[in-house]
Amino acid sequence: MHVGKATFLKVLFLIVGVGILWIFYDQTLHRHRKGRIKLKDTGRPVQHMVQTDHDVKTHVHAFIPNKDSVHLTVEKEADVSIKSPGENNRTGTYPHGSCIKGFIQKKLREFMLSFDPDMHMFITQNYRQWGVLGKSSLNGLPFDFSSANLVRLDTLLKLLPSNGRPVIKSDNGCRRCLVLGSSGVLLDKGLGPVIDAFDVVIRMNDAPVKGYEKDVGSRTDFRIFYPESSTLNQADLDSSAYYVVVMYKSNDLNWLQAILTKVKPTGHFWKSIAQKLDIDPARFLILNPQVLQVAAREHVRLQGKWPTMGLIAMTFALHYCDEVDLAGFGYGSSILNHYYEHITGGQPDGGTQHNATAEKDYLIWLLHEGIIGHDLTGVYKDHK
Repeated sequence: MHVGKATFLKVLFLIVGVGILWIFYDQTLHRHRKGRIKLKDTGRPVQHMVQTDHDVKTHVHAFIPNKDSVHLTVEKEADVSIKSPGENNRTGTYPHGSCIKGFIQKKLREFMLSFDPDMHMFITQNYRQWGVLGKSSLNGLPFDFSSANLVRLDTLLKLLPSNGRPVIKSDNGCRRCLVLGSSGVLLDKGLGPVIDAFDVVIRMNDAPVKGYEKDVGSRTDFRIFYPESSTLNQADLDSSAYYVVVMYKSNDLNWLQAILTKVKPTGHFWKSIAQKLDIDPARFLILNPQVLQVAAREHVRLQGKWPTMGLIAMTFALHYCDEVDLAGFGYGSSILNHYYEHITGGQPDGGTQHNATAEKDYLIWLLHEGIIGHDLTGVYKDHK
């Protein structure tokens, strides 16, 4: 009898002790959470939260890519700290976590049965083995190569040492990419360190880096451009970046050949082009025109219009990356067309050849469906 009573008291004391410990833990956790960052779960596994060297303002709604728990949106000022930049201004990316390999490709296949995750991104010397180029009914650039252009392409490829398989130092096997536009919405956000923390940073055209690092970061892994947007300042040439040339027309093949052989380019171009570029030939890549074809006919039905560089870069990222965010997209009467020019108006160059409205709606749809994660600069997020 006494033994049973003693056992009962021990169990009772144990239950009371556990209860006290639980109350203490709950109150401590509540105090820790109170007044801290409010976090929004958008359904994508990421790492732990980090912060930039600059305060993230409330209106920025900035996202910092992580992998350990959930994909997060900052809804008030952050107060944690980012790692110091490592070699070549790389932040050492983030610790390995739960980045989902093939996340975007799997998600896109739910809506686009024709999506081909294995499509070649860059032209290589064995392209004829693919059995697809030069056979499109579109018969010509920018969506395919004509027979005459295939002959030019063969000559050009002999000048390119690249095997079409770029090596990115911060690529750890699951690629978290940022597609960075050039809209003036980037200014005064202090997103530079956030941008540099992605595994892969994709820039476009001749958008400068030097002097704008605070807002646009300093890293470039891919710069996608074409001859008329090749007028880069020497200070913005990154020896570790890959320069991806989009072939809109036959003269673009001739231009690249002239750049590689260091002769003066000739031919008709609609604006000034670079006469030379001090870039290692091994850093040049030629974008597969199939990327433009699927961008204009499958991702967005452009009905004869050409995709802008923004849509081309996004389509590339949707095939090349595992997780994607965007920043620097969005035009408007009160927003500078480009962060490096004091011009407003809301329409990109060559606007009559493009369908900016259809492209904008597509980016908003990608965000809404969770295919891409966040608009760091916030112009498109408000359309959800």
